[in-house]
Amino acid sequence: MFLINEAKNRRLFLLFFLIIYGQTATSKETTIAFTDQYIHIQQRVYALFLDESIESISHALKSNPNNVTGFCLLDKIHFLKSFISEKPDDLEAFARSHETIVSNLKLVDAKNPYKAYFLSETYTHKAMLNFKTGNHYTAALALKEAHNWLKQNQKNHPSFLPTFKNLALFETAAAHLTEGYSWILKIVGVNTEYNKSLSIAEKFTQSSFTNEWEIFRKETAFTLAYIHRQFLHDSKSLEIIKANTLDYAVNPLSLYFLSTFSYKSGLNDAALRYINALSPQENQIQIPFLHYLKGLCLLNKLDPSSYTSFNTYLQLYKGDNYVKSCHLKMAWSKLLINDITGYQNSISKIITQGKSITEEDKQAITEFNRKEIPNLILLKSRLLFDGGYYKKSLKLIMGVKASDFSSPLLQTEYCYRKARIYDVLGEQELAIAFYEAAISTGKYLNAYYSAYSCIYLGDIYTLQNEKQKAREYYALAMTFKKNEEYRNSIEQHAKRGLRKL
Repeated sequence: MFLINEAKNRRLFLLFFLIIYGQTATSKETTIAFTDQYIHIQQRVYALFLDESIESISHALKSNPNNVTGFCLLDKIHFLKSFISEKPDDLEAFARSHETIVSNLKLVDAKNPYKAYFLSETYTHKAMLNFKTGNHYTAALALKEAHNWLKQNQKNHPSFLPTFKNLALFETAAAHLTEGYSWILKIVGVNTEYNKSLSIAEKFTQSSFTNEWEIFRKETAFTLAYIHRQFLHDSKSLEIIKANTLDYAVNPLSLYFLSTFSYKSGLNDAALRYINALSPQENQIQIPFLHYLKGLCLLNKLDPSSYTSFNTYLQLYKGDNYVKSCHLKMAWSKLLINDITGYQNSISKIITQGKSITEEDKQAITEFNRKEIPNLILLKSRLLFDGGYYKKSLKLIMGVKASDFSSPLLQTEYCYRKARIYDVLGEQELAIAFYEAAISTGKYLNAYYSAYSCIYLGDIYTLQNEKQKAREYYALAMTFKKNEEYRNSIEQHAKRGLRKL
């Protein structure tokens, strides 16, 4: 993948603001219409030729300033740049352009469904960037505005299918909010009955189009995959992603979705193969997260060269997310080759670099605060399991027993690791026994093992139709107050399990 020259960046930055501030449409004739020129630009934006697209939009707006489709695409460009890089300059560019883009879109007649759709898009982008950088209240207000425009479009243009992309996301997310984020629902006022919007969005993704709607359809497909993975936890997500990322070898955005969802589905080798297959073209924007993901894939194979991929991520990425997690993983890669000095050097950076917004970064801080070098057997077993190498993970851990570990933390982790392996291998009775042992030994620890053991026991008993036992364990999962790891995920999973019962 290619880095963009800084001088060229400055030139395009100036060009962008000449577009933003130098051109304003007149209200009488303003429209949003996807000409062939704009459809081509839209496709190039989707393929992450972002700087090239800014220049193309400039030409298009000059030739017809009253067709403000260019502003819709500029919003997408600066959202993607900011979301991918989190560079202060990119975030500032989005923030400065947002209101100007909004004012241009508001000149469009309400009879045009693209008006409300793209207004909801730019406010959704504002919300996502603010959530990612930890500004939750600002994000909630932007979500409220985005939701209002979506509801207006649903009312005025009920057959305009792209509306249901974000509507399905908002409603599904609202139905699965954890206690810590319930205040957002009060601000935004989103309906939590999501089945109708989800069904319409799914029907939209099953069609194909030759106009601008094809990109809208793909975006909807990616959104649905996220919904099924993050909130509904069913098997549809990877299937949806695979059907919509056939261009992954030449499109970094498609690769990002395919490799990420493959990794989260336990397909470690497949994710690594996809990442290595990318043949980027000149001037395509780089996605630093792919280096972080490659590092995870290599680490799960117990390959110490993962250190290089994590280091590349840190060199390219200018934001704060996954930085602490990255240093933890780099420390682990040094531990794999018994480089204790290298481990200590990496682990020490957790406390000074990055922020603790993501659960992965919060977990890295917890590991740092323990001041204890991980047990190498348990660490290797964990990594192999995370990569989907279940039998290798079991073979490694079979050589030890709980009594071989002196601390309650390591004993609990041992029981939890064995339980997880037996669970995915279908040995439910053994899994139940080890989950129960993990709950017993770890209930007073600041570690996720006991809480997640309750979650997985709830899942097992749900499948066995022992509803009362399932309810008890889901409820118990939310009572481990000393645990600070993955709390939102645990609560979300527990509440989803209770709703199903």
